[in-house]
Amino acid sequence: IMSVQNYLDKNYARDINLDRLAKTFSISKYHMSREFKRCIGKSPIDYLIDVRINRAKTLLYDTNRPVAEICQLVGIPNPNHFLYLFKEREGVTPSAFRKFKL
Repeated sequence: IMSVQNYLDKNYARDINLDRLAKTFSISKYHMSREFKRCIGKSPIDYLIDVRINRAKTLLYDTNRPVAEICQLVGIPNPNHFLYLFKEREGVTPSAFRKFKL
């Protein structure tokens, strides 16, 4: 499970889903999901989204890159989906987050 977590931490920008993740580690996706949630406290995909949003927050804070570019860099190719996930988890849009942090 720690290997899966480390993989997600390092490869968050890649196109990752449960099937590919399970294949990478030669484990059943159901068993992996169950054990990951038991050990980490959230599903692998929820953990991955958290990693991506945290990286996006760093980029919003430290750079002037457009939000559309940041969402690509963190592995969420659809800007609308990125806006939805960011607002759902942070309570504000990425643009508002950037303005608030300045």
